[in-house]
Amino acid sequence: MRFLFTCQPGFGHLNPMIPLGQALQAAGHEVAIATAHSYKAVIEGHGLRHIRAGLEWDESNLVATLPEIQDVLRVEQTSWLFRNVFMDRSPRQMIPDLLAAANLWSPDLLVVSNYELSGVLVAELLELPYVTCNISFRWPRELIKMMCGPTLTQLRQEFNLPPDPECLAYGRFLDLCLMPDN
Repeated sequence: MRFLFTCQPGFGHLNPMIPLGQALQAAGHEVAIATAHSYKAVIEGHGLRHIRAGLEWDESNLVATLPEIQDVLRVEQTSWLFRNVFMDRSPRQMIPDLLAAANLWSPDLLVVSNYELSGVLVAELLELPYVTCNISFRWPRELIKMMCGPTLTQLRQEFNLPPDPECLAYGRFLDLCLMPDN
């Protein structure tokens, strides 16, 4: 099988997914990770295939890759990043890139980081199964609805997907949590 992982370009997003990708690859599957080009060497250094996708930025180097963040007060930068990058610019760039990548690489299943909204939508558009992968604590449904619901609603409309007001797409097939409960 071919597994296409999707994540934001940051070590905290990528590192939890690497061992899972390596385990799948060791079991004989093909694995690729779709994220910004800035993580190509890291991904390939772990023996996995990189697919360039999404917004070109690097969470560990925000000022250089998102210089407009310098104009945001330090105490507001996290919410600005979430609102303007995670919930807007990133999925808008990632969706077309993932659709193009899937057309060329033909994955059988997507493994989608919970901070990367696009993979779930692309899997639905392509009628592929997907796994949501919590790289931090497991997000309760109410938190998903509050934080991601408006963006997901808008993106679902733009890409002619049926409404999902309860955000049930998250975890529809399998919802992994890579962090222990305690």
